[in-house]
Amino acid sequence: MAYQITESLRIGIEEIMLKTLGNEQQFRDHETVRRVYDRIVHTLQTDMERSNLVGAGTRHEGKSINELREFLTYQQHVDYFRKGIRLIYQAIDETSRSQGYLCRDDPSDYADFRIYCLNRTLAEHEFDMNTDR
Repeated sequence: MAYQITESLRIGIEEIMLKTLGNEQQFRDHETVRRVYDRIVHTLQTDMERSNLVGAGTRHEGKSINELREFLTYQQHVDYFRKGIRLIYQAIDETSRSQGYLCRDDPSDYADFRIYCLNRTLAEHEFDMNTDR
């Protein structure tokens, strides 16, 4: 039986992503935030062998943050969804720990807390990052 990705799981992951990697305003204001989202989207596009993560008719006017949000909202393929989560984990771990990233106090502690929140969200929804049920 294939795992059904629930709406509440999708919302939880998106919320953590936006709080940690940057929201729409921070995307507009900070080049580093744009580069993080661009890298995640480009990697997913390459892995999926597609030029658009959601659908051929969808336009995001160069806003990778919106494309990734739609990907999290609509992606049905569990392995691609997992890949997206892994890339978010990686971005939190590698990027948001930097003192210069969004100028947070104790950025490493903040990243650890957000990774904990992500793990908790996945566990609450019994979403296994390694296998399909």
